[in-house]
Amino acid sequence: MMKYIKIEVSIVMTMLIYVISITAMIIEPSVMLLYGLAIFHAIGNAGTRVARNVLMMEEIPNEVMGRVDSLFRLIGTGIRIVLLMLFTTGVSKVGVMVPFYLLSFILILSLGIAINYVISKRKFEASVSNKSIV
Repeated sequence: MMKYIKIEVSIVMTMLIYVISITAMIIEPSVMLLYGLAIFHAIGNAGTRVARNVLMMEEIPNEVMGRVDSLFRLIGTGIRIVLLMLFTTGVSKVGVMVPFYLLSFILILSLGIAINYVISKRKFEASVSNKSIV
């Protein structure tokens, strides 16, 4: 997919697939739907990870790639630990569905931020490419 569209758009599209599958699972919780959405979970998760790694390889110089990748992995692991603590506490206090709603909200918010970034980057590139060099 990244061959035909920009990497940023590919990341947003695979994020959208993942967010829709998680949110659909919350709206209609059933075992058959869970099995049906598992393929979309896999496509969204793997597609986003691969596209993110390709974007990093294209944008970040090789001299600092290891440090930048380590920083992103550290931040990602920290966010996962904090969310796991919050969701585990939430499940024991208020039940299973509230943490799922919170997860869906966080995913929709991050998807909105990603879409906003892609749109603003596209507008910025369009405004820069229209200027002539004197």
